[in-house]
Amino acid sequence: MTFVSDAGNVTLSANVQTRGASIGDAGDQAYGASGSVTLSKGAALDASGCGGAWGIDIYTEGDVVLDGTVDVTGVRGCVAGTIVPTGGSCDADDFCGAGGDISLQGRALTLASSGKLINRGTDSGGATSLTARTALEVHGSMNAAGTQGGENGSNTPTYGTTANMSRSTVSPAAAVLHPPICIAPGEPEGCLEPCGG
Repeated sequence: MTFVSDAGNVTLSANVQTRGASIGDAGDQAYGASGSVTLSKGAALDASGCGGAWGIDIYTEGDVVLDGTVDVTGVRGCVAGTIVPTGGSCDADDFCGAGGDISLQGRALTLASSGKLINRGTDSGGATSLTARTALEVHGSMNAAGTQGGENGSNTPTYGTTANMSRSTVSPAAAVLHPPICIAPGEPEGCLEPCGG
């Protein structure tokens, strides 16, 4: 599912689900805006799946503010979204659910204290990427852990000017990146494009 606003902001105030029921895989969600993208408090983006989760992408030229929950958990042995822990990390056919990926990019990015990014998985956790071209504020929780013996995923926050993660709960530990701002496209190597770049 893709939602793009070429001339303004996107505010999500209700739940959006592309869950995979029974043993099905979940669907992707993508949101883009020329302005800001806001997930209101109490709202949730849910792309979790019993067979496997896929991903949620948010890209904006403006700010990203998350005050709700983003869930791309991959689990096994579940029915109607409920985890049934029947022992071990996989089912009888050696099938394990993998956490999906979360990719958030914006000018400034805020994960509020009530915000949650969840992409756990019984096979492995997913990859969470937060990219703020200016300020990054993470006060909520990020959970890409492997469950029931699964491998951990990753949490990679990247920021351009300032970062504050002092009040956040992150599992596994974040690998925070602070690359230089590009002075020309791709220069220096690995640089972060500036706002408007």
